[in-house]
Amino acid sequence: MRPLTCLLLMLLLGGCSTLDLDRDYDPNRDFATYHSWSWRTPRLVYQPADPRLQSDLTEARISQAIANQLEQRGLRLVPAQQADLLAQSVLIVDERLDQVTTHYGGAWSGYWGATWLARPSAKHAGWTTR
Repeated sequence: MRPLTCLLLMLLLGGCSTLDLDRDYDPNRDFATYHSWSWRTPRLVYQPADPRLQSDLTEARISQAIANQLEQRGLRLVPAQQADLLAQSVLIVDERLDQVTTHYGGAWSGYWGATWLARPSAKHAGWTTR
């Protein structure tokens, strides 16, 4: 019974993940000509430029992930003046409001003609971040 519960919990939590990753590059560019790279300043650009979004931990994680991927592809990190490629990442935070209205209940007649009202309509607004 326990493995079934764990499986159901994993499926429910897996349905909640909404990671939307967009990559933009020129398909006509020959990336085999690049052998070295460096960071363009600033390394990470936040859009919108809200100071509440900026985090040293986020910047370190994204920078490390980019460096690891470029090293796996054979590019080596060099000073900016000697680099074939300058890298910079842009973190875009898009906030949207999903509003769901649920109407449940209503009125019905009782046993001797008395009218009872069920629970009123409820509105639910939830924020999602992409």
